Amino acid sequence: GINNRNLHTFDVSLETTLDLLPRIPRDRLVVTESGILNRADVELMEINEVYAFLVGEAFMRAESPGGELQRLFFPERGRPAVIGADPE
Repeated sequence: GINNRNLHTFDVSLETTLDLLPRIPRDRLVVTESGILNRADVELMEINEVYAFLVGEAFMRAESPGGELQRLFFPERGRPAVIGADPE
């Protein structure tokens, strides 16, 4: 996994994942960790072929964690957010 949180300053940047992607062999599963706060963040990662996420803060701050899960990853009810994935 790639931790997007700088452990010295606690700043979070999704650019950390994007900057490291070219160094990772294509046959490896990339998990982006921290900083996924909205649907646009998920889409940015998907466009860059990152499909595994560690999400914490967005769920902890949400009034309804389940609703937040749906909003982030299943924007159309029952449809996966993964680009090109078969929903069945």
